[in-house]
Amino acid sequence: MHRCTHSVRAQLDRLEVRDVPAAKLTVTFSALTHTLTVVGDANDNDVTVTGDPFSQTHFILNSSGNINGEPPPYSSPTGVKNLVFKMLDGNDTITFDAADPTKPPIIVQGSVSINGGAGVNTVAATRLTVGKSLSVSNAAQTTGSDTVTLHDFSAGGSVLIKNAGGDSYTLIERDEAGVSTIKGSLIVTNGTGLDFFYLNDTNVDGNVTINDGHGDATGVAGTVNIYNVFNTAFRSFIGGNLTVTYLDGSTFGYDGLWDTEVLGNVTLNHGLGAFTTYMDGYRTSLPVLIHGNLTITGAGANSLGFGTNNISGNGSGLIVGKKFTLTSGGGTAESLAFKNVQIGGDTSITLGNGGNTITIDDSIFGGRFTLVSGVGNDIFNLEATTGTASATEFKKAALINLGSGNDLSRLAYNKTPDAGEAVVCLATFEDKSGSAAFDLSRFIFPNGGAPLVL
Repeated sequence: MHRCTHSVRAQLDRLEVRDVPAAKLTVTFSALTHTLTVVGDANDNDVTVTGDPFSQTHFILNSSGNINGEPPPYSSPTGVKNLVFKMLDGNDTITFDAADPTKPPIIVQGSVSINGGAGVNTVAATRLTVGKSLSVSNAAQTTGSDTVTLHDFSAGGSVLIKNAGGDSYTLIERDEAGVSTIKGSLIVTNGTGLDFFYLNDTNVDGNVTINDGHGDATGVAGTVNIYNVFNTAFRSFIGGNLTVTYLDGSTFGYDGLWDTEVLGNVTLNHGLGAFTTYMDGYRTSLPVLIHGNLTITGAGANSLGFGTNNISGNGSGLIVGKKFTLTSGGGTAESLAFKNVQIGGDTSITLGNGGNTITIDDSIFGGRFTLVSGVGNDIFNLEATTGTASATEFKKAALINLGSGNDLSRLAYNKTPDAGEAVVCLATFEDKSGSAAFDLSRFIFPNGGAPLVL
């Protein structure tokens, strides 16, 4: 009797451990709202979503843990139009898996909402289409990087990504040639930490807004790069405004805008840090096209390379339909290099103290041009680069004031000018640098006049 009782107890203990473990994921479905809700627990949870080739409202869920107290997979009811994930604590992973071409693309007719909670969280999707909006939010963490990677992704509404704190990595890209589109706006908001953002081969009908918080403990804020990889014949576009804001910290390498047409304004608020920014063609042979204003501000040093074949550029250049304004407060040397740049409105460049270098070749400025620098030994190179192909043209008044210091302005300086190397001025050209090395014969004033050098 005793042996029998003991035997039964031992067998029951093993069955409880093996067959009926505590559920790690709880899944419910509301037929009223057509919403499937997945709730995690305080542990590290994972869930993988696959589609059904015969029904866009039916999904299969897999996990390394149990779902509703049962081993996976979990087959949802039909009629699912919205997906909600509440993962709670732990390092959680949500995967939309259609990378294998034998699997159907995942189409969610409504919205997808993901709350990763505390912990280091990962969202990965391949060939996911969301009919309405996608939102991802994560609580603050200090031990890793929250990651969102969306491959061959499209949305009928807006995409909202919010990381409350800690490092983050956001990548929206295509894995092959084709068009991916976000029909609403794209908004990414990050807290304190090192934040990476990449947008490749993707159109956004609305605004693109990137708000980064304070930099990490080493003083680095992150990077924002927008460009094409597979689409080489046409630009990607942003239908509204592009706005990037950093509170402080310096760029990780460089920020860049390539192969893109922006129908609104581009505003880069670089905060207190030092930043390098490139704009040019990369995979296309087309210049970056901004229909509105281009505004760059920062209390730190800002260095620019527009159309200069830097890093990933190919020299296609930059076109700004309206005004270009750069206001920088850096106390260290800044470098500005413009080639194949066209500005439709006024150009206003205000630099801080330090030995700044400004180089302009083969560019057209449609409005008034004003360049003001602070204290330091500055250099202004105007059509002084060997191999340039065409003249630089100022359609309205131009003023260069490099401030105090041993400054130098030069045109075709100390070399034989190229055939197309010249400066065409349709109004006044005034240089207050105090130490000019201009080849005055290279200035052309169709309406009469001559450069005023002080």
